[in-house]
Amino acid sequence: MYSLLRIGVFVIGMHFLSLVSLGQVVINEVNADNPGGLDNQEFVELYGMPSASLDSLILVFYDGSNNSSYGSFDLMGYHTDSLGFFVIGSSLIPSAEIELNTSFIQNGCDAIAIYHGVLADFPNGTLAHSQNLVDALVYSTDDLPITALVSALGLDVGNPLYQPFNETNQVSGSDLSQSRMPDGGSPFSVDDFALNLASPGWFNSPPCSAGYLSGPGNLGYYYVVQDSTPDYLAWSLSENPSSDSVLFALTDESGNFLTWLSDTFNYDSLALGIYHVVGLSYTGVLYDSIVGLPFTSAYSNICYDWTDNIINLEVLQHASILINEINADNPTGTDTGEFIELIATPNASLDNVVVVLYDGATGAVYQVYDLIGQVADSAGFFVIGSVQTENVDWMIDNSIIQNGCDAVALYIGHGNDFSLGQIAHSHYLLDAIVYVTDDAPSVNLIDALGLYTINPGYSPVNETVQSNGWDKGLSRVPDGGTPLDNANIVLQEITPGSPNIVLFGCWDSTACNYNPNANYNSGICLGPTDLCDDGDPNTINDMYDDSCNCSGTSVGIDEFGGLQSLLIYPNPASQFVFIKTPFSDPFHWEVFDTQGRRVLNGVATNEHLKINITGWDTGLYCVKVNNENQRISQTFLTE
Repeated sequence: MYSLLRIGVFVIGMHFLSLVSLGQVVINEVNADNPGGLDNQEFVELYGMPSASLDSLILVFYDGSNNSSYGSFDLMGYHTDSLGFFVIGSSLIPSAEIELNTSFIQNGCDAIAIYHGVLADFPNGTLAHSQNLVDALVYSTDDLPITALVSALGLDVGNPLYQPFNETNQVSGSDLSQSRMPDGGSPFSVDDFALNLASPGWFNSPPCSAGYLSGPGNLGYYYVVQDSTPDYLAWSLSENPSSDSVLFALTDESGNFLTWLSDTFNYDSLALGIYHVVGLSYTGVLYDSIVGLPFTSAYSNICYDWTDNIINLEVLQHASILINEINADNPTGTDTGEFIELIATPNASLDNVVVVLYDGATGAVYQVYDLIGQVADSAGFFVIGSVQTENVDWMIDNSIIQNGCDAVALYIGHGNDFSLGQIAHSHYLLDAIVYVTDDAPSVNLIDALGLYTINPGYSPVNETVQSNGWDKGLSRVPDGGTPLDNANIVLQEITPGSPNIVLFGCWDSTACNYNPNANYNSGICLGPTDLCDDGDPNTINDMYDDSCNCSGTSVGIDEFGGLQSLLIYPNPASQFVFIKTPFSDPFHWEVFDTQGRRVLNGVATNEHLKINITGWDTGLYCVKVNNENQRISQTFLTE
């Protein structure tokens, strides 16, 4: 008896299939009837191993009215094709290997069977039987089921509820066929059949199809910054039949399998380097990939398909970095001192950081600077500038930086991530400044860079609001600050490669201590009754009156014949404040806030005084020192 269990794997383009079949082949598709149309495209399709010999197989057609054969065909000398198909059909079926007369296949209730044997065993009129039966299908076209034919073929043994497949359950005129879904499968399984568009010589249900792999934002590459913060990525396939299972594989740069990925996989746990992600769609039992071998070592016993694309993923580190100062235009002067100043951790590597210049008119890239191999200086500065710019680290031609409305942006990544003319985007954006020179704001740039989302109401900074001939730059004051926020950007004297000039002061024009020259709002604005310093060493309790005049109460003349003031540094201070007095003998000291409340006091034994102000509220304070002969007060700021 010819009964063979075979397991095989074969390749169709990028599709990988395997078939577990009894007797090599099964009846895969039958088109016996075309309701309301001509029966001139009848066929029977067999499916098995690719290029498999069909020797010793006989295809038999049974008439359900008498349970006897009305046609038999010896398949000796025939083979399945490279996909595993073999078709016998009418002359209008291009893929038919054996041609049938038009309307040869009866509509039903009838049967088609495959046997192992010889043609002489099946003359016309042979009664149906199950000896050496390989596969069989009983079908009808709205006829009464022929239970005798089902029983004679033994189909009710394995399936007591076997019901002939009804091909007429279709829209009249639409020629559908009886199709195994998916192709192949177990013999005698009528439940695997469904009405489907006729596809002689091709798959009824295309093999597992993964299509294209995509991730968040549908990017072609992904970066993971190794910073101890968990990073998660969700992947998807463009073509994934609902019956398929899906997996995503992580490989090394050479394509060797590392692990299967889940939505909870933490990519931050990976070592620095380049990886690949590829998707798999499969049905059946998966035979897993082996770590260190090519990812294609995984396969399924039914079908499987890897995605048509592989996505690059890089785990990297980069410096904490911002755009600190830009000089793009010199009104009425020559643009020979243009520059972009970055600020980072001192001596930090600038690998994996890219500077991109965008044209506001088109919203597209016009210049790219990949900072691989570059290093910030000992103060953290890095300057890209033209020949007349001081402290230049990367020299560029004059007039490269456009005047506006344009943008400068910093990204995580590499220079080849960007091409000239590429439209602005916010993927892996570290910082960006959109600026104008009396132009209309470039809304497309602000929107494309995501600045409206991060900072609603974002408005470009205007470099042209300066005195003609005096070249000022767009400067973060103080240096650094919050990325993607231009709130601390002011126009001031250019300082490439050096700290921007910070002029602290009150910006409230109604305050007594309003400073119109300040470029940084100290937030300390004083009014009537607030403490001040009238500059007279012989007064105490100095404060502003209703007219913002600062005066105090006189304490007489000191014995030094004209008082030296206190030396207070640093001012403003954040941790400690140091005070040098003119006293050589012990003296008392005390500190008051702007409400006149004493914050701290003590006794010093020499001229130097050190006060710990850690944790104090930001603001103005007054320190007062006195000995038996003299009393001095002076103010200082905390930040």
